[in-house]
Amino acid sequence: MKAWFLFFIGTIAFFLYKYIKRGKKAEAFNMTFWFKDNWQELLLTFLFDFAAMLIVMDSGTSIDLTEVISFLPAGIVLSATLVVAFFVGFGGGAAVYSMLKRKVKSNG
Repeated sequence: MKAWFLFFIGTIAFFLYKYIKRGKKAEAFNMTFWFKDNWQELLLTFLFDFAAMLIVMDSGTSIDLTEVISFLPAGIVLSATLVVAFFVGFGGGAAVYSMLKRKVKSNG
């Protein structure tokens, strides 16, 4: 359950980051406009991230981050599933959004 919660937090954090980096900062936030303008990216990102989470959460998936996060003190052990769940939400969103942006530019 924690992994799914972290996945959703990561997804929300990514879209919040995109909102903070928006070009027209003078305009007040309008949820209806934002959803109309971003629903395709949000849906595709969510579907991609959800599929990745199903893979990560599968009992056959084994993740070892000890070599990747070698800077942590020896006494600290992180749950790889929880770390990956957050980064699937945030990083997966960034990857899909970047891919869509390049695709739109190349077709535009």
